[in-house]
Amino acid sequence: MSITTHVYTGRRQLFTEYLPEKMRKPNSTAPLLDGTTVPTVIKNVWGDHMQNGIEIEYLINYYKGRQDILDREKVVRPDVDNRVVLNHAMAITRSIVGYTFGKPIRYVHRTSDAQTTVADLNSMVEAEDKFTSDQELATYASICGTSYRGVFMDAYGVEDDIPFSIVTLDPITTFVVYSSEIGHAPVMACTFYEITPTQYGTGKHVYLVYTPEYVYRYETTGQAFGILSADDLVDEVENVLGEVPIVEYPNNSFRIGDWEMVKTLLDSINIVGSDSVNELEQTVNSILVAINCELDDNAKENIKNDKMASIISSKELPAELKYLAPMLDGGTTDQLRSFLMEQLRLVVGIPSRDNRSGGGGDTGDSVYLRDGYQDLEIVARTKETFFKRAERNTLKLVVKLCQTSDGLLKGLATRNVDIKFTRNMTDNVLNKANAISILHGTQTLDPVDVLSIVGITTEPDDLVKRGENYWENKIVDAPLSENEPKLTNPEDEILKQKVDR
Repeated sequence: MSITTHVYTGRRQLFTEYLPEKMRKPNSTAPLLDGTTVPTVIKNVWGDHMQNGIEIEYLINYYKGRQDILDREKVVRPDVDNRVVLNHAMAITRSIVGYTFGKPIRYVHRTSDAQTTVADLNSMVEAEDKFTSDQELATYASICGTSYRGVFMDAYGVEDDIPFSIVTLDPITTFVVYSSEIGHAPVMACTFYEITPTQYGTGKHVYLVYTPEYVYRYETTGQAFGILSADDLVDEVENVLGEVPIVEYPNNSFRIGDWEMVKTLLDSINIVGSDSVNELEQTVNSILVAINCELDDNAKENIKNDKMASIISSKELPAELKYLAPMLDGGTTDQLRSFLMEQLRLVVGIPSRDNRSGGGGDTGDSVYLRDGYQDLEIVARTKETFFKRAERNTLKLVVKLCQTSDGLLKGLATRNVDIKFTRNMTDNVLNKANAISILHGTQTLDPVDVLSIVGITTEPDDLVKRGENYWENKIVDAPLSENEPKLTNPEDEILKQKVDR
């Protein structure tokens, strides 16, 4: 009754010794990456990419519910063969992505002179629905171990006033190739597709290849994917950005998914769940055992139809009819399931949903620690580190595209922009308010620093400024209460006018 388990250990990173001209150092011996050598690079990395694609496709299907338990063959009583998918893979991805990326990523200015420009930047990425793209990227990375984003130039002013588009690319048909030299800078990205599919996958194939210098388009007909030559080059245009516009977002250093390392546990949970259902069905449809009984055809028919029969004992021994019940102990099954779930949460770092106490004695911090949210925060911080590094590359592409289109975001340097992540969690506002009051009461910290320390907002300086403006206007515009003394002399009237202004 065992099932075949696929075990993977992360996606392969693709490297090449070929370099575009602008990345070659003086007297470099590295072979040149151009339109004639791109097919060679693709040929060299195609095997690793295809293996990545096979694994990615499997993991995506597993996430969707097409899991190994569905292929299990039951030898004993094959008529009772329930195959239950307890899709904890989807639950893990949903929990981690929802917690880490449940709120939009914001760009925050580091210097006051960049405040207005960064606000324009946030407005443009919001108009491009970048938040949805971030969710897609994070979900792909959680499942597959990696994900890809394209930042491409739009026809400025045709559809909207935003000169760029942000696109989430399919990790099965997209890859980035890095330099094998120290630093591993990206030298090439490729996305491919089929426009005239055939039964054997040998229709018309299109490859779009991006280098820091050029964008190449290759087309092949009647050949399998990955087989192309320099003669297949049909278009070549200059890359005005000078950067590879496709950015890889790895989930971690090994490009391994969030639940990939515990897939054997997930399979075991499915087996326990399926066998529990089988046990129940076998109990309902138990096999009737006749001991020392002579059952003719009429008696058998009565048992089948009426659930009772008159039986005759054989050889003067006591006759006995009983149902053969399964021997699987429900308590042991529950213990096994609990053990597997506990190990799953321990390795993956997701919070427990079984320790909910109904009492009111727990504080927010104790619940945070008890239910495993501290582990989830560790996972989120790790993902944030890798995501932020890739996000900075996206930021550079967006700013560069804007600055080359009618001078948008003029003068903005990406070093003056910080990237802020906000957790999707229920904050204890009262505790944070008390912390703000205590820290501010020390009279040693700037209000902006206090809000940053407490983490109540991603834009503390803007919040402080809005608060100052609000209370200044509030004091100036506040009407006199009935209990305030009336002004009785001209000097008091002049003073009131100054205050009103």
